[in-house]
Amino acid sequence: MSGETGISTGLRATAAGLIGLAAFGVLLFVPAGTLNYWQARVFLIVFAISTWIPALYLLRKNPAALEHRMRAGPGAETRTIQRIVIAVAFASAAAMIVLSVLDHRFGWSQVPPMVSVVGDALVVIGLGVAMLAVIQNSYAAANITVEGNQHVVSTGLYGSVRHPMYVGNLIMMAGIPLALGS
Repeated sequence: MSGETGISTGLRATAAGLIGLAAFGVLLFVPAGTLNYWQARVFLIVFAISTWIPALYLLRKNPAALEHRMRAGPGAETRTIQRIVIAVAFASAAAMIVLSVLDHRFGWSQVPPMVSVVGDALVVIGLGVAMLAVIQNSYAAANITVEGNQHVVSTGLYGSVRHPMYVGNLIMMAGIPLALGS
């Protein structure tokens, strides 16, 4: 990949990261009705660091894998049913975040601060597993495609579990409500 393409990928990754951070901020602080929500601030920092460090690594070592990974969401899918499934998954994740924030705001459940810290640890572990899967398999991405020169990876995380990105996402999703004090 040329240096110019790498710069373009880096700029797009930076823009996507900042837009994602802003979207998370809206999902967290608008329903909370306050910026005085330490669990949300810590979650944002944890999420940003856990995604930006691997993205910087990929930008430096394997920009093609980062490019592949950035093609995500309903618009990246080629089949209508997959677009619908991914749209529902994104909406469900957003709803889980908003519900967790509302739980915290209205005090529906009392969550000790240490549980929120454990939730943040689960988010780091889950994102770490998902990002390591991308580093170990440059074809790993949010949307499923099969390419001509693609081969089955059976080392690293793939030697233990067939779909480490899914495992990482499940761990992360279990941690998000806890991290947000829900």
